[in-house]
Formats: sequence, structure tokens, C-alpha cells
Amino acid sequence: MYKLTIFLLFLFSASILPALNSNDLIYKTAANVNPTVTPTPDSSSDSVSIELDRDITSRPCPPGYKCRGNCDDNMSIVVTISDAKSENNLLDYNYTVSGGRIVGEGSKVNWDLTGAAPGTYKITVGVVDKSRTQLQTATKIITVQECEDGGDCVCPALSVDAPASLTQAGETMIFTANVKGGAADDLTYNWIISDGQITEGQGTPVIKVATNSKMAGKTVTATVEISGVCEVCPKTETGTGKIATKKRKKK
Repeated sequence: MYKLTIFLLFLFSASILPALNSNDLIYKTAANVNPTVTPTPDSSSDSVSIELDRDITSRPCPPGYKCRGNCDDNMSIVVTISDAKSENNLLDYNYTVSGGRIVGEGSKVNWDLTGAAPGTYKITVGVVDKSRTQLQTATKIITVQECEDGGDCVCPALSVDAPASLTQAGETMIFTANVKGGAADDLTYNWIISDGQITEGQGTPVIKVATNSKMAGKTVTATVEISGVCEVCPKTETGTGKIATKKRKKK
């Protein structure tokens, strides 16, 4: 009887086991331990793409020139990332550029190429989801070219106004740089004085110069140097102001 029971159990097991699939066993085991699965890219989705508002940009018109065309005063390129896909749509965008700098964040940024020399530059974006899984990468090339039409150089008239009358020692002198006409753009000013001290206005068209009693009878020369005009234009000019020999008596 015992042997018969063992034999029947053997036959029952042999008839049941072939109906079980080995994959089902593995799935059920995995389900029981409730594993954490790292998301993987959806192979059926489109790859990420980079769109630039232009593929070629030109350097700005040179300082002091009036250009007729083919020059970009704004070398900031609008960059838009599209087709990046994730199950939760929580994405990070990592940008790498071979020149210039990225301004902003997310799927739409500005690529600032101000000051970039003529040549080709590359931008690469890597898109990752919040689990730090790499989804897609893409690369784009832009060409920076020299301003083809330098235009005409028109020099401005530069002069310096100084105090018209004597300045008493210890009082303040004011010098003013005048730039008229021409194609000057984004001018900068640098002042040098022969005596006294600039107390206000360095870097601007108007400066104030403090004098003292030891400067009585002297002449103060103020020289301004400007930039922002083309190379062939005059860039410096001077003005002079005189200080009275004796301090004026108070009444």
C-alpha cells in the first residue's frame, strides 16, 4: 500500500509540472520581493533634437563703423530642445558648449556667443530623468563668421570743455568731454589729469577735480581717451583750466 501511494504521487507530479512555465515562476518570485526597477529609455520614442534659431551668425559691426548688412549686434542664439520623452516628464538638461556660455535652464535657453571668433562651435545636450537615467543626447553646430560688410568709418568730433574762468585753490574744477557726430558706439572714457584729484566721474564724459592750496597759480590739464570709434579716428583730447594765484579773500 505504501509503495502504491508513492507511485500515485509521482504520476500526479509528472502530470502537473509540464504545465508550469519557468518564466511564470521567475515573475512570481520577482513580484514577491517587490524589486526596484531602474527606468530605461523608451526605444520606440524619437531621439532628442536641438533647434537653433539660426545656424550661421555674424560678428557685430566693428566699433566706429556704419555697417550696411550681414552683421549681428545680438549674438545670443535661442536653443530649443524637443522630442525628449520620459514616463514622468521630469527631465534635466545638461548643456556643453565649445565656446560662449549658456544662459537659462530647461528645454529652452540662450547660447551667448558674444565675442566669439570666427569659426564653428558645438553645443551638446544630455537629457536625463530624475532617476539620473540617461535618455538621449544630441549635438548641433553653429558657424560664426566675420561681418562681411564693414561699412564706412565716420569719425566723431571730440573736444574737452574746461573751466572758462580762474578756479580758486581748494575749489572744484569740472571737465567735460564732447563727442559729436560720427559712428561712435558704446563709448568709454578714461581721464588723466596733471594735478589735483579726480573725485567723481572717472569713466564718464564729465569729471570733477579737487584742488588744494598748494596748486595756486598752476594749470591743470585733463586728457580724455575714448574707445568705441574705429582705429583711424582721433581718440584723445585735452582741456586746461587755470587756478588763481592767491585765494580770494572773504568779505
